[in-house]
Amino acid sequence: MRPPNRSSLFSFHPFFRLLAVGLILQSFFLPAPLQARHSHHSDRHKPPKHLRPFLQCVIENADGSRTAVFGYDNRSADAATVPVGPHNHFSPGPQNQGQPTAFQPGRVKDAVRVPFTGPVLVWKLGRRQAMAKRDSDVCHAPQAQADAFALNEDAPLTVPPLGVLANDADPDGDALTAALVSGPAHGAVQLQTDGGFTYAPAADFHGEDSFTYHASDGVLDSDATMVSLTVRPMNDAPAAVPDVYALDEDMPLTIPAPGLLANDTDVDGDALSAGLISPPAFGTLILASDGSLAYNPVPDYNGADGFVYAATDGVLTSSAAVSLTIHPVNDPPLADAGPDLTVTLPDSATIIGTATDVDSQDTLTYSWSQVFGPGTVLVDNASSSTLTAVFPSSGTY
Repeated sequence: MRPPNRSSLFSFHPFFRLLAVGLILQSFFLPAPLQARHSHHSDRHKPPKHLRPFLQCVIENADGSRTAVFGYDNRSADAATVPVGPHNHFSPGPQNQGQPTAFQPGRVKDAVRVPFTGPVLVWKLGRRQAMAKRDSDVCHAPQAQADAFALNEDAPLTVPPLGVLANDADPDGDALTAALVSGPAHGAVQLQTDGGFTYAPAADFHGEDSFTYHASDGVLDSDATMVSLTVRPMNDAPAAVPDVYALDEDMPLTIPAPGLLANDTDVDGDALSAGLISPPAFGTLILASDGSLAYNPVPDYNGADGFVYAATDGVLTSSAAVSLTIHPVNDPPLADAGPDLTVTLPDSATIIGTATDVDSQDTLTYSWSQVFGPGTVLVDNASSSTLTAVFPSSGTY
């Protein structure tokens, strides 16, 4: 057998060495532009290290499908933005499957919900990832229980924190918050997220009222749950309304029942009765419990008068003033011709008459007339209160 051809072996080794050298040269002398492009691509939109995704739980839908609920921790005080791309996507699935791109500071446990049908769904956020599996922890909705409270009419109800959440529970042990679903029909409610609330019933309302809320664990809500409110009736005071009457001087005023009570009310529907508190100053008053009255002004008085009465339901009272206006009436003056006189003829007599008028603002005028006698008496100044009379003959005049 011929020994191997040394020249052919020699020709092979240089080829081998050249090939090895060529590989070494290729690895050490990578073109600079290519290195820069590779580094730029890998660092662009890279999530900050303090941004961490996590799986909150998996929702089992009624149709048998599953939905993964992902959250994140942003441990920085600043918001972060990570666009959809190599550093922010779901796998398996298209990159635009609905993942968030804006991340607020703090912990958000329901940032995105993603349906999945396979055994695994991964949210990749930079070097960190969160994984949902078919056997991952299942989200359970909170269980809210009905509540009942009682209060008095016209008095607000204030329930401290925990309030409606005190008897609610979450199977997963998550903290709960409350949210109003529908408000009350006969009042106003302010429900806080911590379960405390304030309820103010409508004025004078008593009876049954309610509102509904749901408890939330931040992912799922409980069914709408009713809070029953019993507003106990309280006795309300009557509302007495002022009254106004007018009458003529020296004339009585008579008002039949219900009289003063005709315009008074009681929101509880209680029967009312009237009672005098302070009497009139310029007349006499008889006030009956049924509201009827009889008023007599003092003689010759005109002007304003009044009194105060109370309407009562037997327990509570309300007072009101009654105004009386007495219209003036012209009263006739009272004239007096003076005492009887005895005159010796042919002497004349001086007769001095007087007159008074209760209407002091009136101006009086005088006139004399002969009533009887055997002859005609001659007088002077018959328009004055004092006159001189001359009698024609003896007799009674």
